[in-house]
Amino acid sequence: MRISNQQLFENSVNQMTQQHSKVADLQSRIAEGKQLLNPSDNAEKTALIQRLNSAYGRQEMYESALDSVSSRLDLEESTVISSVNILQRIQELAILSNDGSTAELDISAIATELATLRDALLAQANQQDINGNYIFSGTDVQSAAFAATVGTSTESKVTLADAQVAAFSGTITLNDGATTVTLTQADIRNRGSTTAGLASLINTMATNSGLDVTATNTGSEIVLTNNNVGVQPAVMKTSNAGFSIVTTPGTHTTAYTGNQQRMAVDISENRYIELNRPGDAIFSVVERGGVDVGFFQIIDDFIGALNGNNATEIKRALSEVNVLNDNMANVIVDIGTRQRMADLQQNTIADTKLRYELMLNAETELDYTLAITELTAEMLSLEAAQASFAKISQLSLFDYIR
Repeated sequence: MRISNQQLFENSVNQMTQQHSKVADLQSRIAEGKQLLNPSDNAEKTALIQRLNSAYGRQEMYESALDSVSSRLDLEESTVISSVNILQRIQELAILSNDGSTAELDISAIATELATLRDALLAQANQQDINGNYIFSGTDVQSAAFAATVGTSTESKVTLADAQVAAFSGTITLNDGATTVTLTQADIRNRGSTTAGLASLINTMATNSGLDVTATNTGSEIVLTNNNVGVQPAVMKTSNAGFSIVTTPGTHTTAYTGNQQRMAVDISENRYIELNRPGDAIFSVVERGGVDVGFFQIIDDFIGALNGNNATEIKRALSEVNVLNDNMANVIVDIGTRQRMADLQQNTIADTKLRYELMLNAETELDYTLAITELTAEMLSLEAAQASFAKISQLSLFDYIR
């Protein structure tokens, strides 16, 4: 078969073009530091890289979810620890109030402090996160976990006559569940030593001191109305045996208003972690005579027992507060367990991401030593082809027939 000069020329040009293309491709890969510049360069490897990127992305998603879980658990832990500190103070007051040597004035002061501590616990129970969601309401995060049911004003009735007031000696202590006021014998005599004068004195002292109580004189008795609705019935105590005091129980309750749903967060393809616990599983109930009594009702009953100087109920309060403390300790253990699970899974995800990164690097990153060696070889091959083409193109039959 005859091979023309034109065919030899075209073959040489095609060979040099291919060599140029290989050199340019290698130079581009070295500049980018990548094994593949286009998906079409290696379809199978491209598919593998896509799968690895997807798997790596899922791990980043789980890692982000775990960061949110850890932040939530940290907030829950700090809230519960604060509540435990308050409960421990309540426990100290319960022990103190069961000491037979505690004076009546001290009991009144304990009741006042308990009311403040109760409000502090309610604030902790209705804790919100940075997004304004209530953390102990189950899935009903837009509503407070615990809400007070406000009843009607509570009353205390003091039966007495003008003669009893005139003969009175000692002091009268009034308490609305938050504020305490003491009236002396001199105060009463300055108002005429009558039931009407005593009622007027109580109203004046209440206005001046912030005591939320209104006194009404009916002629045979003084009715004390606690305007601090739903806290405690107004309480009136005296050292004079001539006063007969009857206290009407209050109607105030603070109940859990969230739901029992728990939120779960996926932390891997086959694992999840519970993000929350319902509020009544943290601020739990205590059984009393076969009936479950709410967390805040126990504290309210304790305050009422102190205001009424009921030794039996004060003793019961100590036992119930001890149970509340034990329950809260178990809550801290549960939070710690979930935090430990989150920490372990974060370590696992970090290891998994590292493996995927190494695999991706092996499939995508360029081996510069190998690439430069290959580029050098291709350039030598190109130079040889160019030199050969130059020689062949100069050949002529006339060089041999001179």
